[in-house]
Amino acid sequence: MDRLSDRLSEDLGTQTTCEPPQEARTAPAKRVRFTPAVLEMKAPKAGRVERRDDLSPLWLRITATGDRSFAVRVRIKGQEQPVRVTYPERAHVSNLGAARAWAIKTDGLCRLGVDPREEKRAEEASQVAQRKDEEQHRFENVTAAYLATNGAFKKNAPGWKPRTRAEYERTVNARLVPKWKGRSIHSITRDEIKDFLDELADSTPVAANRALAVLSAMMGWYQTQRGSKFTSPIVRGMAPTEETARDRILNDDELRAVWKVAGKTGTFGGIVKELLLTAARKGEVAAMRHSQIGTDGIWGLPGALTKNHEPLYLPLPKEALDIIAAQDRTEDQDIVFSIGGKCEFKNWGHSKAEFDKLVTCELGVTVPNWTLHDLRRTARSLMSRAKVRPDHAERVLNHKIGGVEGTYDRHSYADEKRDALEALARMLRHIAEGEPLSLANVVRLAS
Repeated sequence: MDRLSDRLSEDLGTQTTCEPPQEARTAPAKRVRFTPAVLEMKAPKAGRVERRDDLSPLWLRITATGDRSFAVRVRIKGQEQPVRVTYPERAHVSNLGAARAWAIKTDGLCRLGVDPREEKRAEEASQVAQRKDEEQHRFENVTAAYLATNGAFKKNAPGWKPRTRAEYERTVNARLVPKWKGRSIHSITRDEIKDFLDELADSTPVAANRALAVLSAMMGWYQTQRGSKFTSPIVRGMAPTEETARDRILNDDELRAVWKVAGKTGTFGGIVKELLLTAARKGEVAAMRHSQIGTDGIWGLPGALTKNHEPLYLPLPKEALDIIAAQDRTEDQDIVFSIGGKCEFKNWGHSKAEFDKLVTCELGVTVPNWTLHDLRRTARSLMSRAKVRPDHAERVLNHKIGGVEGTYDRHSYADEKRDALEALARMLRHIAEGEPLSLANVVRLAS
């Protein structure tokens, strides 16, 4: 029996963890009872020494470098070659009892045909998958993945416009990531979010609502990606600030002052007038190109550059075309409203502040609390005042028409929009320049 044990020792002497044994380079292992003195015996000058426990199938290996390890050497039922399975902890008297119990269990499983190497590989693969899953759940990684979609969550979806993406990135990087960086998105509770929003609303109420909107959209998106593994903690009614729709429009006196100063302020003044004459959004006017305006005077803006992703087609009145023609233009410049001709106009805040100073200084008129978007609301109100049909005015604003009409009516309404914009231009001339207004000339009479 001892000779068989010695021969097995020679066959398995150089075996590494979970690998078939190699030819031994050391003397046969002795069967001894593992005591502190045995476990702490001096390391050999070269090679290694091995000992077999006389109370269990446990083996001890000590190498010349001082490494000490426990292992089991056994033949798995159904396999020809014996294997060496290493205990996961360094051999020491403190874990000798646990190692003996492990050795007995491992030896028994192997003799029943269970390969511990496969179990270990499966466990390692599971740990790798778990670490990968945890990494994906980290809040900053979720936000990065969300921004990488650019809003194109479904096939053929248009995605975010550049301005929207910039706002989302600013909210995520400046407010959300600093709050929950390093946290798993699963660990973020509804109470935490509510406390964060209330604290933010104390100083920036509207920004708190915007942060909630971005966080809600991101968590809703992640829920669709993770299925039942994640449920968004955000519910309706969590907005910390009650917002009211802005209803500011310019009265006639304010409109006269703005129109007069707009004629003296170059590119920005041209934009102000164009906003009133077209009822378009400032981003749409800033994106206007000469190549988008046909010989018939129709301005066509692709859906990728509009807020609702619907293409915009406006038959521009003569006043709007005159403003476009009056803009400075360098060779090969396609952008209509530009400083330098190389990029779209972006200097909104400074230009608006200078514009307001001119209104006050030159005319002695104060136009309080107005924004460029108020001009769109003002233009829409002027069309109603000019007796333009509401559905025609809504199509000028490029609003989607709901219901059956919006689904089945595919008429271009080019003539109707032309009449509406000409009526708007006449109303502006009447208010700003005192031109007499004949109601019969405001709209085209039905035949």
